[in-house]
Amino acid sequence: MHLLGAQVSLGNPQGHPDPFTQSSRLPDISVGFGAMINFQDRFEVFGQSALITADYYNFIDNYSLGIEYTRNLDRLGQFQSSISDPTELERAQDYEGLAYDNSIVALRAGKVINPNFILIGSLGLDFLTQYRVYRRTLENREVEEYFIASGRDNMLYYYKLSLLFKIRRIGLEAFVARRGVGATLHYYINQ
Repeated sequence: MHLLGAQVSLGNPQGHPDPFTQSSRLPDISVGFGAMINFQDRFEVFGQSALITADYYNFIDNYSLGIEYTRNLDRLGQFQSSISDPTELERAQDYEGLAYDNSIVALRAGKVINPNFILIGSLGLDFLTQYRVYRRTLENREVEEYFIASGRDNMLYYYKLSLLFKIRRIGLEAFVARRGVGATLHYYINQ
């Protein structure tokens, strides 16, 4: 706009609106709950794991950031033997090997391929607690397994690659990780 030969600017609108600065709009975030079937590898974690995720999405710059926490469901430390002294238990049973309880904490980063498909990678740490596994056959031929903490802890690097498919407020993520394979169901809070 020109006034008497001088150029006056009426303001420069923001090229990429930031959802945090808009008065009535929450940022694009999702919360996910999922399950993973654990692989049998040299750090054996029994059964399945449950996981929870939280992600922030920027659909203008096409990226996502988030965190995740995973915990195995078969809690080895909850199983107790009827024999109170661990050395007595070790003499009474056959040693089977080692097993682990684990917790995983990871950071997530994603690339929005289009508003319905998001490729996500996770990197983090896998915290393992080691148990010695003993097996005892009872008089009725029933087999009991017992887990005694060995006092050793391990920490491994964790990685995961996943693809998330989104429809409106619901997303389904399928993944393969160092620990296993699984799926996560996401709910988008602001869509």
